[in-house]
Amino acid sequence: TATLVNGTKYYWKVVAKNTAGSTSSAVWSYTTAASGAPSAPASPSPASGATGVSTTPTLAWAASSSATSYDVYFGTSSSPALVKNVTTPSYKTATLVNSTKYYWKVVAKNSVGSASSAVWSYTTATSTTTSGPAAVSVSPSSGTGLYRPFSFVYSDSSGYQYLKGVHAFISNSTATTNACWIYYDVPGKLLWLASNNTLSWSNLALGSATTIQNSQCEITGSGVSVAGSGNNLTLNIPVIFKTSFAGAKNIYMNATGTSGVTSSNVSRGTWTVPTSTTLGAVAVSPSSGSGSSHAFSFVFSDPNGYASLTGVHAVVNSSQSTVNGCWIYYDTAAKLLWLASDDTTSWSSLAVGVNATIKNSRCSINGSGISVSGSGSYLTLTVPITFSSLFAGTRYIYTSATDNGGTPTSFVHSGTWIVP
Repeated sequence: TATLVNGTKYYWKVVAKNTAGSTSSAVWSYTTAASGAPSAPASPSPASGATGVSTTPTLAWAASSSATSYDVYFGTSSSPALVKNVTTPSYKTATLVNSTKYYWKVVAKNSVGSASSAVWSYTTATSTTTSGPAAVSVSPSSGTGLYRPFSFVYSDSSGYQYLKGVHAFISNSTATTNACWIYYDVPGKLLWLASNNTLSWSNLALGSATTIQNSQCEITGSGVSVAGSGNNLTLNIPVIFKTSFAGAKNIYMNATGTSGVTSSNVSRGTWTVPTSTTLGAVAVSPSSGSGSSHAFSFVFSDPNGYASLTGVHAVVNSSQSTVNGCWIYYDTAAKLLWLASDDTTSWSSLAVGVNATIKNSRCSINGSGISVSGSGSYLTLTVPITFSSLFAGTRYIYTSATDNGGTPTSFVHSGTWIVP
């Protein structure tokens, strides 16, 4: 065979033939060995030692290589207790107490072994009562990477419905030029990105396949969402940073109310943009959620430029197995999207933008909603997927990329989706 993926179940059979006919064997299967014990979790968010942290944080960490699950330990003791086992590198806490120090650690696990992080800690913010609009928090509040979905939280003491617009800009300083300056128009439901010199703006509608970009960052609408509850509005934005924007950055935020009052710019986090990319799958947006259909944006990278990518894969299934799943492959040269049959022995294809449908018993895809865009090292493939009722349950999203060298990268767990 070609080189296979570690920790994956494969199926095979043999058909013997002669002039009189043919006879098939049973379908056999085997599982390849895990690639080794996982690496220790690192890069915690909130950062260890952080202060002024929200009382409703999402704990996050860099995914460990080869990990299939994580044990999360959390509490006010310096030896925190086990609270949950999760399959993605994040955990949403319950509402916490203000001005309290919390400790946590994560143990990455697979069939070969486990590896523990250090014990991290942070302190929640002092309770305050804010009048009018305010910028509350960003999650993650620190980290490193060329891609990250950020959750920006804003508030108004009269209720989130009284927010007119909210800003976030990622830069070396409070200067908005040559920055990743984002504005969300609350009543208009449009997200805007400023040009490098801030003299012009481009926009997109939430959930659309539109991509907006400047020299610092890029955003695709399919991963953008907003939610309001009580006084708070949460704006979720997946951001791709350009390598030309490398370095340590601050994340500034402010909010404007319908009264016309704008809160002061405040720094709510930091982010480090690396200087280079690697070949592989970067992310999927949204990376979690539920529904019988959605337009997913898969992001891949190649250090030699997106044009060096020859093909990209995405698998949605209950495990990393490609059998009885929704396995898609995009051929960049032919501009064709392929979908594997349930048993993966055959494929059907369609051209991007064509009003035709391909399907298996798990999912279907219409070509009219497919879009592909490339910028620098990044290729973004947006695919509208409709799941069948036979596929109900928790499903995991795995992605992989192949460049002109011909060898695909290992599949990585990029997201989780619940099919009703």
